[in-house]
Parts: sequence; structure tokens; C-alpha cells
Amino acid sequence: PPPPPSGNDSSRSRSLLKVFTAAAGALGTAVILAACEPPAPPVTGNPPVTVDPPTAVDPPTVRLTFKDAEVRRSRMLFSTNGGTAQTFTNELLLGTTPVTSGVTYAVTEPAGYTGPITLDSAAGTVGFGREVYDEVTRSRTPERVTVQATHQGKTASYTFTVTDHFTPRQEHSSAVLNGALYVIGGKDTTSGSTAVRNDIWKSADAGKTWLSVGVNADALERVRHTSVVLGGALYVIGGSKGSTLQNDVWKSVDGGVTWQNVHKNP
Repeated sequence: PPPPPSGNDSSRSRSLLKVFTAAAGALGTAVILAACEPPAPPVTGNPPVTVDPPTAVDPPTVRLTFKDAEVRRSRMLFSTNGGTAQTFTNELLLGTTPVTSGVTYAVTEPAGYTGPITLDSAAGTVGFGREVYDEVTRSRTPERVTVQATHQGKTASYTFTVTDHFTPRQEHSSAVLNGALYVIGGKDTTSGSTAVRNDIWKSADAGKTWLSVGVNADALERVRHTSVVLGGALYVIGGSKGSTLQNDVWKSVDGGVTWQNVHKNP
């Protein structure tokens, strides 16, 4: 080893400077070598795939409907002094799926109706009690009764027209069968309407009260036709639907409830 330095503090400082300079030079070389090293080789294999979270899809809107709501919606009910009952369909569809359980029913009474209304959802019937009407004119605006079904928060309803008479009309036909009067089809003139009717009404007490027998679009929806009785059967012949004259013949053997086409083009 070299002998210990001698002399003053300046010579000692020069020796330390040489040591620091050598260390700095070595450090600088390391930094340069590190900077010049090649980059790390890429990772082999497929990179991870980023998958977007699934988009929430709203469930499709499905309506609750009565199976034959469109047919029953236009059907007229009869309310007599003694009371009567009318059947309704309790077959429901949720979209296209039949609903057979978990359904609650309710009925809305018409304003001003004085008779009780009973609802039997199991049997599918609505019962009507006495209804007050104008004894002098025997005419008033038909009342309406709505039957509503609820299933899993969804509702469906259809509305009956409750009346004790047929609506004002013209160009209809009439007949007598087994002592009862019949009014068939014609043009409805209520509130300026010119709708062609497809209903049939029956009176068994010489016109004092009337029963809605039913509706049939094919046989009864016409004006200026003829109705006759032959061999205990009721016939509807010809007439007009809109601007088209008809030459068909229809027959009913159950008092106008159901109809069969005898001939489409005699």
C-alpha cells in the first residue's frame, strides 16, 4: 500500500477527488450499458381477449287478451225487468300462451244502473237485475259493462253493451216465429250513425220487452233484406251489404241463435 499521504489538506482533497472521479466513471459506464441493452423479447402465445359485458335485453312486451275479445266486444246484452245472465269468455292468452290460473276478475257497473250485477268468473257469467228505463219513450243510450281480468300485473278487458231494446234503425226486416216477434239487421241511426247492424232481437210479449238473441256478421249484416218463416225455421234472404246486392239464403232452426247458409248464389 502507498504510504499515508503527507502534506496539507489540499493534497488530501486531490486524492479523494480521484477516487470519486473513478467511481463516477464506472457508474456512467453501467448506465450507458443498461441503456443499450436490447428490449425484452415479446411474450409468446395469444394475448388475452377483452370481452364486453353482455347487454341487458328487455323482455318482449306481451299483452294479456281475452281469447275472443273482438267477437264478444260487439255482443249486446239484455236486461229485463226480471233479470237475466249473460255468459262471457274467461279464456285468456298471454301473448300466445293460454292462461288458466292466477287470474282475478272485476266488473264495472254502468253509471245510473239500478239493478245489481253479479260476476261468476268460474262459470264466466254476468248476472243482471232489474234496470229502470223510460216507460214512455222506451229509449235511452245503451249502458256499458266492462269485465276486466288481471294476471301478473297485466290486465285485459272487454265491454258489453247493456240494453233492453234494439237501437233505432231502418231498412231492417221482421218476422213472427212461434208467437214471438223478431227484428233482424238493418241500418243503425243512433247519433247520426249509418252502421249496418248484424244483430237479432226477439220479443215474446208482443213487443213490450226485447231479448238480444245474438249476432252473426254473415247472415245478418245487411239492409233491405227479407225475413220469412217456413216449417218452424227462420230465413233471411237477399238484401244489401254496403253497395253490393246479395242473393244468398240463410236459415236458422233455433230461433236465430245460429245460422246456416242454404245457398250462396241461387
